[in-house]
Amino acid sequence: MGLAAFLSLLAAAAGNAQPAASAGATPPAAVALPPELDRVLRDYERAWRAGDGAALAALFTEDGFAVQSGSPLARGPAAIAGNISGPGGALQLSAYAFSVSGNVGYIVGGYRYPDTTGPGGRFVLALRQGADGRWRIAADLDNSGPPMRPPAADDRATLAALNADYVRAVLMSDAARFREILADDFRNTNPDGTILDRAAFLAQVARPANLKSLRAEDVEIRVMGDAAIIHARTVYETSDGRPGSGRYTDIWYKRDGRWLAVAAHVTRLVR
Repeated sequence: MGLAAFLSLLAAAAGNAQPAASAGATPPAAVALPPELDRVLRDYERAWRAGDGAALAALFTEDGFAVQSGSPLARGPAAIAGNISGPGGALQLSAYAFSVSGNVGYIVGGYRYPDTTGPGGRFVLALRQGADGRWRIAADLDNSGPPMRPPAADDRATLAALNADYVRAVLMSDAARFREILADDFRNTNPDGTILDRAAFLAQVARPANLKSLRAEDVEIRVMGDAAIIHARTVYETSDGRPGSGRYTDIWYKRDGRWLAVAAHVTRLVR
């Protein structure tokens, strides 16, 4: 592949790919590839997971090169094979855009692992079709993507206030407040193991609570991008004066800029 053809491929990729996502944003939607191009990604995954440098190098053209995050430029089969020193984990590749013109083409996509949080990494593969009809990688350019932004202080403050509202609404049987802070697909797991959807939960909390007091202690708020988990201990007194305690885990998700509760799990501690 000549330099002009390669630069043309990269220019086409930049023009057709979706705009880069900001840190923590949802990656672009994946697209389906033709079988002959999808094979390149699936073979890449298998070679990487197995730590098989020779199999990975075989996916490249003889003069192909790879520029991977944190690694020097590698060109040719020996250098590309040398980039792998052992099994690389359960790599998952997705395509966001692709194009083919004659015997050259490109794939713009993203990569991640099962434990990846945030948008994951990005890659551009410049491809060339050989005389045998197989597509091989002429250039592999990737980066690890934008770092996950730390939780904003106002997110924590908002979630702390919502958590306090949630507890107060349980005590006061305030179904109206719950209608404002529960997602449409909200689910609640009761201490007896029953699972309620949003409508059933609203009906349950609308009934007078058998509580004189209820407070949350040891509240832990964990924010992970647009998702958050709140763990806490509850201390309460029933209407007839009996003390009790429990634990709960609430899951929140930011949708259209608003934090909404999507799930809750409540446990009563046995004395």
